[in-house]
This record gives sequence, structure tokens and C-alpha cells, in this order.
Amino acid sequence: MPKRQRKNQKQKDINFSTRTGTKKREKKKFLTDEELNLNIKIRNASSGSIKEMKIFLENGLSVDRGAMSNTIKEFSSEEVVYEFNKPNIKKQQKSILTLAMVLNFNDLPPDISEIIIGLCKKNIHIEGNIFKVLPHPVIRICNDMSEFEFVHKEELFNVMEKYEGNNTITNFLCRLFHRELCEKDWFHIKFKNLYRKNFINHLNNRYPDWKCYLSPY
Repeated sequence: MPKRQRKNQKQKDINFSTRTGTKKREKKKFLTDEELNLNIKIRNASSGSIKEMKIFLENGLSVDRGAMSNTIKEFSSEEVVYEFNKPNIKKQQKSILTLAMVLNFNDLPPDISEIIIGLCKKNIHIEGNIFKVLPHPVIRICNDMSEFEFVHKEELFNVMEKYEGNNTITNFLCRLFHRELCEKDWFHIKFKNLYRKNFINHLNNRYPDWKCYLSPY
């Protein structure tokens, strides 16, 4: 009597799926601690909120957001991160000043007060994550660009105007929003305004009374 050939487990699985039209149950994939924490963060953030946008941009949770995330990291620097930290640093410094006034009001010995204030100054927090210090309008524009949604001209120009005197942030934003700024003719408008401002300054310096000759009508 011929011996029945044994079938390996893989062949059995193939034959079973062929007969029943089903697939073998796959082993359940377990998420890493990092993936679990990310899922918790997303669930805790309201849909469409700035908090959710930050999470999606920082982690590049889509192809286009991943590209924008890489662009932000590429154009960012320690100087850029520090400049965006300045408002928070000023808040911390004001809190330390308030604490110093309270300590002085309570007649604490000067040496103890100096120790406390010194510790506070040493522990001023500077956030190193660029995504956590980017202002809300910048996050919103980055999200809209990565999702190929319409970027409002007024919001974009307001952001650029807000940081006009800060060359570090302005250069960062110009590189980050270059496509949108070109499409909305920002560079041309900026040049015209700068030319007009320089021309008026020239008139003021050379002809201080030039406005007196302007028609009131």
C-alpha cells in the first residue's frame, strides 16, 4: 500500500483557503510604546484643531505632511527656534520678577532671595522642538499648504508683517512659504513698499519741508 505523502503546514494553509475561500487568521500586530503614545495624543486632540495639526505635521502622518515636516526641519536652525522662543522667555522673566517682588514684600533675607531667584533664572525653559514653538497662524498655513488647500492672502501677509523687523524669522518664513508668497505677489509688493519708503526718507532728509508744497486736494 503506497504511503500517503505528508503535506507541509504552508501547503495545508493554501489548500484550506482554496476550499473555504478564506485566509488564515494573521497574528495580531502590537503597537510600540511610541505608536501608542502617538495614538493617545491624536485622540486627545480635537479634530481640525491646531494641536492636531501640530501632531500631524511633526510626525509627517501623510506623504504631503511628511514633505512639509522635512522642509520645516531643513530650514529651521537654533537661531530660528530661539527667536520663536522669545515671547515665552519674556513671560518666564516676568514671572521671576513678580516672584522677586513677592519675596521682597515678605522681608526674606537677601541672600535667600538671591538663591531662589538665581535658581529660577537657571531653570528658564527654552523649547528645542520647532513644531512646539511655531505660532498658530504658521502651523495653519503649513497644514493648508501640505493639504493643497487655499491659503488666505491676508493671513499669510499678516504673518510676514508681524515678523518684518526680525530677519532670522523673516528669512525662515520666506523659504518656507516661498511658493505661496510668489503666487500672491508678495515679493513685488514688498519691493514697491520698500522703494516708496526709501524715496520718502530721501525726501525728508534732503527737503524737510517738501510736504508743504503738496496740494491739499
